[in-house]
Amino acid sequence: MREITSHRVNPANDKIQILVTDEPGAGGANHRYELSGYDLGRNPSAVPLAGCVPSIGPGQVILFQNGPINEAGVNGVTQEVLIAICIDRLKSFQAGPFACRENAIALTKLEEAQMWLQKRTRDRMEKGIEGTHLLEPSDSIISKLTDILCKKLKVTSSQVTPDARFVEDLGADYLDKSELLMAIEEEFDVVLQDEDIKDARTVADVVKLLE
Repeated sequence: MREITSHRVNPANDKIQILVTDEPGAGGANHRYELSGYDLGRNPSAVPLAGCVPSIGPGQVILFQNGPINEAGVNGVTQEVLIAICIDRLKSFQAGPFACRENAIALTKLEEAQMWLQKRTRDRMEKGIEGTHLLEPSDSIISKLTDILCKKLKVTSSQVTPDARFVEDLGADYLDKSELLMAIEEEFDVVLQDEDIKDARTVADVVKLLE
């Protein structure tokens, strides 16, 4: 169990507790978030609507989709669902007396986040792997390449980004590059030329060589 506190900034949010109460799934994310610290019994909107009966009590639970949809069915909400709700609320505020620059910026960022998440979903749908735990080819390559770089260059996985430069950002020297070449060839069962790895300045360059 762990607690999330990044939402706390005013008296309302300060009282609301967010607990993550399950183990991460295959993708590394949790699925169960328990909310408490507020009284739904005093909320005039807490009435049955559209055939749903709200939970009237000390808190609620948010359950995210758990397992591949093709196998488990739709059994929870998604990031896109919660983002869509936040977008709707901010649009409503912006159309009312509480419009402000900060809300406008937050709305733009949420709409951008929604766009990127939906793009990933559409791309996976086109590849026929949406609703499964199958990785895209590039995802598998990046995962294996990250492991190699972390072991050989003694860096953390957070440092291994597509734009990370081997020399400037990851501290690789000529000898490191030679060892990386051998490790990559062994892991991916490929034969690369010295010039290939020499010309590769970033992690993304190597991914392109392996795709």
